[in-house]
Amino acid sequence: MSFRACLKNTVLHSIVAATFAATAVLGVTASALAADSSAAKKAFVFDDPTPAEQARWRELTSALVASRGLKVFWWNIANGGSEGDVTTLSSNLELLVRSRIKPDVIALGEYSAKALPKATLDLLVAEYPARQFIAYNKHTSTGIAVFSRHPLKTVRAATLRWVPSALSSDAAEAYREYWAKGHPDGGDGFYVRPLREIQVVYEGKAIGLTPIHLAQPWRQLSKQADGKVDFALKTMSELYFGTSNPLITQLAVLSNWLKAGTTPEKLVLRDFNLPRSFAGVPTLGF
Repeated sequence: MSFRACLKNTVLHSIVAATFAATAVLGVTASALAADSSAAKKAFVFDDPTPAEQARWRELTSALVASRGLKVFWWNIANGGSEGDVTTLSSNLELLVRSRIKPDVIALGEYSAKALPKATLDLLVAEYPARQFIAYNKHTSTGIAVFSRHPLKTVRAATLRWVPSALSSDAAEAYREYWAKGHPDGGDGFYVRPLREIQVVYEGKAIGLTPIHLAQPWRQLSKQADGKVDFALKTMSELYFGTSNPLITQLAVLSNWLKAGTTPEKLVLRDFNLPRSFAGVPTLGF
């Protein structure tokens, strides 16, 4: 990611972008607000950008301002910021909503009822009349909150499994033991995530939005590793070649689920907890 959170997840740091043939769906990155004079004057908080990044943000902002397409934004807000600093979080979010590149749809990952101060939440409710909340699982009140300026309709729902269906019962048990040792419900309480296709209609075109935030299994490998070097080797092996881990299993299920949908235009709003590349080499998941 070119834009990092300078206050540990209190600053916007995710980009979602796609363009469909019939309807432009442009991702909004908060860093692009640095190029928006109306927002920049209000001290938007962002990392020290390089000249190349600044030029890219200006170009993106110009495209977003000029576009008539649906603007969709994803942000993992980490329950209000890992340091508990909701001031920067709420300020940046309010600037985004009031900027020239105001999104039509905002999806907030790791959202909970106390993640945002009342003033920020009141602004979102006022500006985005259509809203949905998808809890990560039955054990938590944290999940993904979707705010939209246009009506939302859930057209499909499923559960994202994490254990390969082809495994025998004994092999599945061993798989759970390896990847979820110490987790409740044999790992289901950690890995299982809901799948939703939320349809939004924009200028007569239906677009299927799938917000998803996968649980990352890499820390679990540290329990199986013999020291830091072994842990690094195991992680790299799974990232490059692993075909039987929770993340790759869920990505395969997600891919098939998306293909089975009837909405022709789709966009995944996501945090896969998976790097696109590692040491310059693309990961198997991507």
